[in-house]
Amino acid sequence: MKTKTLFRLVILFAVFNILGCTPSTPPEPVFDATLPSATSIETEGISETHAPTIEPSPSPAFDFFSLGSPVLLIQTEIDNYLFLNPISQASISFQPPISIPQFRLKAHISPSSRLMLFPQSDYEGIIIDLRTGETLNTYEFGGPALFIPQQAAIEAAPLVTELNLDDTALLEAVMEAHKNSKQLTRWGQSDRYHFSVQDTGPTSTCVFLDDHQTGERIQLENMPGFVENFSLGSDGNSILLKKGLVLRTGALRDKRHYLINLADQSVHPLLLPPDVNNPSFSWFAKDTIALTDQITTSGSTGFSLININSFETAPIFADAFVDLWQLGDHLVFVQRKVDPEETLFYSFSLAGDLLGTKQVEKHCFYQFSTPTQILFQCDLESYLLDQELIIEPFYDAVLSLTPAPDRSAYVMINRVAQIFLLDTDLQCINELVLEEAPLEILWHPDASGFLYRSHGRLYDYDLLNQTSHLLIKSDLFTDYTNLNAVWINLD
Repeated sequence: MKTKTLFRLVILFAVFNILGCTPSTPPEPVFDATLPSATSIETEGISETHAPTIEPSPSPAFDFFSLGSPVLLIQTEIDNYLFLNPISQASISFQPPISIPQFRLKAHISPSSRLMLFPQSDYEGIIIDLRTGETLNTYEFGGPALFIPQQAAIEAAPLVTELNLDDTALLEAVMEAHKNSKQLTRWGQSDRYHFSVQDTGPTSTCVFLDDHQTGERIQLENMPGFVENFSLGSDGNSILLKKGLVLRTGALRDKRHYLINLADQSVHPLLLPPDVNNPSFSWFAKDTIALTDQITTSGSTGFSLININSFETAPIFADAFVDLWQLGDHLVFVQRKVDPEETLFYSFSLAGDLLGTKQVEKHCFYQFSTPTQILFQCDLESYLLDQELIIEPFYDAVLSLTPAPDRSAYVMINRVAQIFLLDTDLQCINELVLEEAPLEILWHPDASGFLYRSHGRLYDYDLLNQTSHLLIKSDLFTDYTNLNAVWINLD
C-alpha cells in the first residue's frame, strides 16, 4: 500500500513540474476522421513513438495473463467484447455466453473482479472465471415453479384498492412483480456467496444464500409476498428486505419491510411510523438504517435514523427536502424555494440537533461531494460548502469532476471544455491537453492514467508521460451511452 501511494505521489509531482494550470491550445488530433462501420473496430496510436494497431485475434489457447496489467473487459460493439490492456494495447477477443445486447458487465462482476455471472435464461446462469474462461458453476435462479398468478391476484386485491386496478390489470401486476422478484440476484461480500430469490409458495418468493464452495442453498426468510428488493449492509452481516405483491407505488398496505440478521438468520419487521406515504429504507452505516417518510419525483419528506441493534429511532428532519448530504458527523438538508428564488441549507447532528442554517438567494444544485466538502452550482458558478455551512466560490465553473479510485486526484472539466488535473484537496495541478473533450472518464485502478470517451472514440491517457493513445473507434460510443466496461483482477 505504501509503495502504491508513493508511486501515485511521484506521478502527481512529475505532472506538476511538467505543466501548470494556465489554459493551452490542444494540438490537432492525428487520426483518420472517418468513422468505421458499426461492425468494425479500428485502433491506432496518436503520439510519434506509439503507433501500434490492435488486431484482436482469438487463439486456440486462452492466454489471458499474457496481456499483463491492467486489463479491461469492454463491449466495443453490440456483439463484440475485448479483454484489453490499454497501456500495451494488447487485446483478446471475448464472446460472452449471452444473447442480451444490453448486458451490463458491472452489475454481474464478482467482488474480487475475477468471476462473472452470465444469465442463460430468466431462471438460469453460469459463473465463469474471466482469467481462464473456465465455467465454475451452473446457477439456477428459478428453483421449483410454485407461483399461481390467480391466487396471488386474489391475495393482493384487498391490499391495493387505492390503485383501482381491474381484474386483468391486477393479474398483470402480480405477474410482473413475480418475474422481477425471480430475477433479483446479488453477489455477497466474497466470490463464495451469492444471493438469489426462489419461489416458496403460490404467492411468495424468498431470499436464499448460495454457497458456491459447498453447493449449499440456505433460505434466509419466510415472509409473505414477493421480494421487491434487498440490499446487503456494508459489514455483510445484515440485509434490508422489501416485499409486496405488486410493484406499484401508492399501495402502502401491500409493502412490508424487514431486517435479516445473517448471523442467526433472524428476521425483524421494520415498523412504519404513522402518516407515511411511499416510504424508503436504506443503509446509512453498518449499524444504522435511514428512513425517508415519502419519496416523490420532486423530492422527499421526513428523515429518521434507526439503530439496528436497539431499533431506537432518531427523527432528524420533518419537512420536505430536495437533497441530503453527509459531511462527517453532520447531515445537510437542502430546500429550494420558487418565490422568492432561494436555496436553504440546514445542518443537523446525527442525534437530530439543528446546528446551523444558510440561505442563498439563487437556485443551487449538487455537483460532487468529498468527505469534508460539497461542490454545488448556482447560476453556472461552482461553490464549495463545508459541514459548518461555510460557502466559498470554487475557482472554476465545473461541468464534471471524476475522482481516481483512491481519490488521490481528480479530472475536472469546466464549462468551456478545458480539462484539469486536481489533487486530493481539489487544488489545480495542471491543465491536461487531450485529443478531444471527454464525455466520460474511467481511471486506471492504480490512478496512473485514465481512459476517456469522446463521441465514437476511446482514448487512454498516461499521466506521467502526458500522452494520449487512440484505442478504439466504435459507433457504440455515443453521446448518451456510458462505457460498458469493468477492470479485471489478475491476481
